[in-house]
Amino acid sequence: MGGRRAHVQPDTQSASILERQREANTAKDNDAFHHADEAFHATIAEVAKYPGIWRLIQQVKIHVDRYRRLTLRRAEEWRSDRGARSHPDRD
Repeated sequence: MGGRRAHVQPDTQSASILERQREANTAKDNDAFHHADEAFHATIAEVAKYPGIWRLIQQVKIHVDRYRRLTLRRAEEWRSDRGARSHPDRD
């Protein structure tokens, strides 16, 4: 009953996308990370020979993405406010 699994070696494109994700994460650039993450999942669908599934998933996940972006911004604001309160400037 198990599904068919794709056994694929990482290619240059996937490695490049993962590197972009690492760089965006280090830079705390959520937008760049999100774009690289989208490219990574699209590549997985393509390599697995299911490119149409990614288009379907994109239509369904638009609301989840919006929520994720809103909560990431909120978390950043919270961390920033918390840091400013715990480290007041000293003259």
